[in-house]
Amino acid sequence: GDAAADAPGGLSPSGCIDDVSPGDHAYTCDGYRIDVRLPVACKSGGCGIVLDVHGATMSGKMEDANTNMRAIGEREHYVIVQPYAKGSPPNAVWNPPVDYDKVWAAFTLARTVFKADPKRVHVTGFSQGGRMTFTFACKYAAEIASAAPAGEAGCTASELAAAAREVPMLHMHGKKDALVSYAAVAVPQRDAIVST
Repeated sequence: GDAAADAPGGLSPSGCIDDVSPGDHAYTCDGYRIDVRLPVACKSGGCGIVLDVHGATMSGKMEDANTNMRAIGEREHYVIVQPYAKGSPPNAVWNPPVDYDKVWAAFTLARTVFKADPKRVHVTGFSQGGRMTFTFACKYAAEIASAAPAGEAGCTASELAAAAREVPMLHMHGKKDALVSYAAVAVPQRDAIVST
């Protein structure tokens, strides 16, 4: 049937989000693929929402294979948003600031369309997605409840100090990371967070 006519609980399609029925969806927003899992429990809005961003050479589907966020979101009543960088793996990479701005715009639209609880807006990501997560934690601190970046850094001490508020954060980084050094990247980032 018509997605607008079938909109449960008053959710209405808007912009690139053209289907608001529960389940898995692949939207194209401003040229970017955005995968969304809308749990059945969230069909009327009021759930939390998580932005889960993949790293370089990956895709939203690959990110989910590693995080299992869609299943967790279904169980815990969170809408899951997993964007795709342009290109196909292994050539998919995020290019700041353009990609970041477009991902944030799509995430903002998803928060509105799915009537997400503004107190349960979370961001997470791995590697390049971790860098994007840090950027959002600093730039949009007033709009997010928590951030969980993994395998990267992204906020300078001055950016942290300029953030609208402190954001609860889980910063994850492997000590044996061969691509992004724990000592040269994670430790200075941790120290900037603690000192700020």
